[in-house]
Amino acid sequence: MNLADFHFIRPYWFLALLPAFIFIALSVRNKLARGNWSEVCDSALLPFILQNGDKKAKRRWTSAAMSIASVLAIIALAGPTWERLPTPAFRNDAALVVALDLSRSMNATDI
Repeated sequence: MNLADFHFIRPYWFLALLPAFIFIALSVRNKLARGNWSEVCDSALLPFILQNGDKKAKRRWTSAAMSIASVLAIIALAGPTWERLPTPAFRNDAALVVALDLSRSMNATDI
């Protein structure tokens, strides 16, 4: 196994990474914009306002896992492989069939 033999069968699947990264970036930006209560409220009041600390942490791990899973799925769809299979682009496997009609009507000389 040589690293020079490593390639992707369907490299156009990497174009799907662009919308995935845009979606992940927008999701992270949206979550950060909603969670800046420490700038607005007093630090003594924050524990009473933010009651769902565990749920936010769980959602954060869930969204991170989904982001990683989507990137790994796109890489898997690109088809990483070590061996290059020959492409049958220039090979003609069509069978040649010749049909002859040898009946008496073909012997007509009316032409």
